[in-house]
Amino acid sequence: MQSMRLLRPTSSWRGREGSATLFSKRCCALAALSVSCLILILALNQAPWSSSSSKSVASRRSLLGFRSQKSQPLRAVRRKSVDDTFATIFHSELIDLFGLHKGGPEPVDQLLVTLRQLQAARIRTVMFSISWAWLEPAQGQLRWGYLEDVVGSACSHTELKVTLIVDLMRAPDWLFVLHPGAAVLDAGGRNYSHLSWFHSAANEVALGSLRQVVEGLSAKYEGCISGVQPVYNNEYEAKYTQEFDSYQDYNAAALASYRSLMRTRVGGDLGRLNARWETQFSSWEEVAPPKLHAGAVMGPDESASFWDWQQFRVHHGASVFNQACAVVQAAGVRCFHHFPEFFSVLDAVYGAAMFKHIAASPHTDFLIMDSNFRTSTGALMDPRKLRLYIAAAHAYGKPTYFEAAVERFADVKLLQAGYAHALLAGASNMGLTNWLGRINITDPQLAAAMHVEGGPEAAAAATAAAGAGSGVGCGAISEASEVVGVFIHLDSCGAWHGLQWKSPTSKDPLHDFVDQLAERLIPTSATTASASSTPSTSSSPSSGAGAAGATAAVAAAGCGTDVAVYVDLGLFAQALAAGRLSRVVFVEPLVLAGGAEVAAYVAARAALLRAEAAGLPVEVLRLPTGGARGLGLRVLEDLS
Repeated sequence: MQSMRLLRPTSSWRGREGSATLFSKRCCALAALSVSCLILILALNQAPWSSSSSKSVASRRSLLGFRSQKSQPLRAVRRKSVDDTFATIFHSELIDLFGLHKGGPEPVDQLLVTLRQLQAARIRTVMFSISWAWLEPAQGQLRWGYLEDVVGSACSHTELKVTLIVDLMRAPDWLFVLHPGAAVLDAGGRNYSHLSWFHSAANEVALGSLRQVVEGLSAKYEGCISGVQPVYNNEYEAKYTQEFDSYQDYNAAALASYRSLMRTRVGGDLGRLNARWETQFSSWEEVAPPKLHAGAVMGPDESASFWDWQQFRVHHGASVFNQACAVVQAAGVRCFHHFPEFFSVLDAVYGAAMFKHIAASPHTDFLIMDSNFRTSTGALMDPRKLRLYIAAAHAYGKPTYFEAAVERFADVKLLQAGYAHALLAGASNMGLTNWLGRINITDPQLAAAMHVEGGPEAAAAATAAAGAGSGVGCGAISEASEVVGVFIHLDSCGAWHGLQWKSPTSKDPLHDFVDQLAERLIPTSATTASASSTPSTSSSPSSGAGAAGATAAVAAAGCGTDVAVYVDLGLFAQALAAGRLSRVVFVEPLVLAGGAEVAAYVAARAALLRAEAAGLPVEVLRLPTGGARGLGLRVLEDLS
């Protein structure tokens, strides 16, 4: 494996003897040396001057281009009121509960009763889903009458707006007759009869049907269609489908595309690829990615073969979602996506790092962050961790929704806590899903929870009532007194293959690490704040004065603390340069993909040093590797 190690005074390159060519070893060593020296130079240039210097502290800050942090106005993350609310009615519910597939007036009348209940409950938007397989049973023959029954019921007979999820993953049978190789395969070779987004010809057919649906509905119900989400996932989220604990997608089209990409990246030099992956392929026809199964590997994986495959899955997947959203926008309709909780060892399985590429895309108009309040191991989730995950969306400057799923825990107090923390995380729009048959939509407490009545200060009290954190409220604090900037490298969260079943301490150490960080940054009382400490799972604070300042600042935190979360190095550097953060927690990446990402890391680190020299309290933590590796940062050889 060609890689470089940073953040260590020695051994800037580590590889396995005999597996790499002398040329690639030298290139990698030189690259590591140059990057390490650059970081060292930056550190020396930005370090505080010695006491013998005649320059004052104020002069130093001016020369560094930073004004005192205290002089900057806070850029609060929190929102003070809810703008929009929605509730979902999915395709399966429209068929199984309402019987809309039967036709006739009775199912439509029954749906209309429910829609009017939503409106009476102060819900402003209804979100429907439709399945492509159901909608187009024969090529070119769309069930327009069904769409009119569903969408027309809301648009023509209520004041509700409509958002629509178009499920392209569940493709009609005729598509697989037209394109026999278009189905998803997992690492074990299972055929799911789902559309593989790597099959470009089949996906073009899907986009053509999507275009017809969006153009037809937007023309007929102008002003009523609030947004459309194209999905390729069984849970209507922007991620890979994961079943049988096996990674997807190993479709033949995916493997051919990946093989072609890697051949181009190494200039057709199979020996170079073998050295990078530590393999012995004798021909390009043999080249294939590793077959991954969730939880089969314990600890983080830093191998180049793993990371090359992950980067391919992430970038291709994001491009497919962005292309589909471009089709929606071309019809004059806003496009959106749902995202599941990330900061978990399941992030690699789902391709969670797609989030930052989709969220930043001009083809994405708004973001929906969803949660069923359960962790990857099934435990009840502390709503404060949700706040960090939702705040990652706020950084992209687009309208953000929080959707509470109640299929596993329909408790109003927990909903109150979730919605309150979402508002504090910058989500001014709230949603409810999987509620039919589980929760009374007309319950006034539910409406009050979704609208966060009582303001943002309800968060701590609601969290305590839900059984998370201490039982002490924070009082009527509605303004942010500080903004804590947190950087977590989302790509590095994909270093684990899945749940750590063999670990004696934690099945999801990444979730636990972020959960502890959330508890510390968002205490529910002064007692909790003063007693908090650095997350114990393989984290290590920096030893400088900035870390001491950050630790001292924890005691002053409370309901007035806003947390601004960044998963992209560039956005984090911009936030630092703006000078509007009160303190910073920087979690070191585990692996960088080389090239542009190394440059972004160096720029972010330089901005962090400048801000710390200007007086910003800074704390540096490390992701929980469980002792499986050292503290070095892996930088893969850049093949671009």
